[in-house]
Amino acid sequence: MPPSESAHESSNSLHQTSLPCDWETEVDPPAGIAVIGGGATGIEAALYARFLGYEVSVFERFRVGNSLQRWGDLPLHATWRQLASTLGLAALEAQGTLTITDLDQVPSCAEFLEQYLLPVAKTDLLYHNIHIQSEVQSLSRLGLFADASVPAADKAELEFRLLIQSKQRGPYSQIVDLVLDCSGLAGRRGMAPGGGHAAGEMQMLQRDPQEAERRWSSGKLKSKELNALGGQHAVLYGSGLEACQNAWNWRQAHGNSADSKLTWLFPRRRGIPAAQKLPWQLLRELGLPADFDLEAPSTPISDSLAQQLGTWDSQLRQLREGQDRSLVMMEVWGLESIRSLETGSWQIEVQSQLAETLALECDHIINTAPRCSDWSFASPIAVNAASVEGFTSEPHYYVLGSKTQSLFPSAAASMGEQIQNGREQIRLALAAIGGRSELNLYDTVRPQSY
Repeated sequence: MPPSESAHESSNSLHQTSLPCDWETEVDPPAGIAVIGGGATGIEAALYARFLGYEVSVFERFRVGNSLQRWGDLPLHATWRQLASTLGLAALEAQGTLTITDLDQVPSCAEFLEQYLLPVAKTDLLYHNIHIQSEVQSLSRLGLFADASVPAADKAELEFRLLIQSKQRGPYSQIVDLVLDCSGLAGRRGMAPGGGHAAGEMQMLQRDPQEAERRWSSGKLKSKELNALGGQHAVLYGSGLEACQNAWNWRQAHGNSADSKLTWLFPRRRGIPAAQKLPWQLLRELGLPADFDLEAPSTPISDSLAQQLGTWDSQLRQLREGQDRSLVMMEVWGLESIRSLETGSWQIEVQSQLAETLALECDHIINTAPRCSDWSFASPIAVNAASVEGFTSEPHYYVLGSKTQSLFPSAAASMGEQIQNGREQIRLALAAIGGRSELNLYDTVRPQSY
């Protein structure tokens, strides 16, 4: 199976670029590797490392493929041939669980999860190495403080200590030699202008969990959460995929209800026309320029992506044309403040113009602001970007997958592209760890079925 075009173009980057390290990257198996995150990149990285003979532990805060589960039927805009690695297909074939027949088909997020990622995670190579509902809360180096001035070569000799909060085991620590951070975009930006936090937003997030669940949501709503909004005034903040899906699903569920209301707040962005048909946040999440014009595309797109954009364009047009007292759409710069009222509702102050605010009262707030990387667990160590994607200034600490966007802005891409890019980052990192620049298991390990 040939690699995808993007992977092929960068396949020689390790040969063309000297490694950005002043320490010895090679670590012989069976050294211990911690993989943080059980998404597409985390599972693939763990599989690659296991094939090379390393001891691997995967720590996933929720469940394997949690983001893919959330997106459901959304197409990945890439074929199985581009998304499923030869390594993963060979592992499924050996396990007798390979069910993918047409490699040129474009799967949805749910199909990729059910037919590839979960079966790979359940193979003999990985099953006992994956720890779900296990959050990494702290990452440090043994015998080294954050302000210690230690040469990188000496620091590379020190092991990592992870503190894990497991739902099953409770808190415990684990010592490893290397860390592959595949935790992705685990956080969420605030709702104030520019992505900061509104006054009162942090206190709202720290409220009683049961009360927060009743009055506050984030991300794509489940059916149960959506139905609970009947008879309430909800404020939806954001303009990405999650926001668009929530607005459309709310209209289907409550659009004909006289006592239900949704106020959808679109965060504005400088330089983007207010009348632009497709929201800039939606376009960025799909790996497109923020000012992309569907009628006059400046960037070539696949047929599946063009179809998906056409669907969103049609749905948003219906929502705009169908605005009434139950659904109001408003462009804003962000939220200035959030305050809890004695009546049990929220009062929010919205910055509608640069020097103008308005007050809204609502029962429920839904935050779908862009996701961002979470570095809080790694605060004791200094992580800076190196000259090769995936490599950092911290010896034996690699950042792979969508989280590289925070270190390498040019790495921003759609979810399908992120999966492909993550696989190439894995190859480069494990080639350095294995001490062989020519090492590429995707060329040497192949399934017999194709």
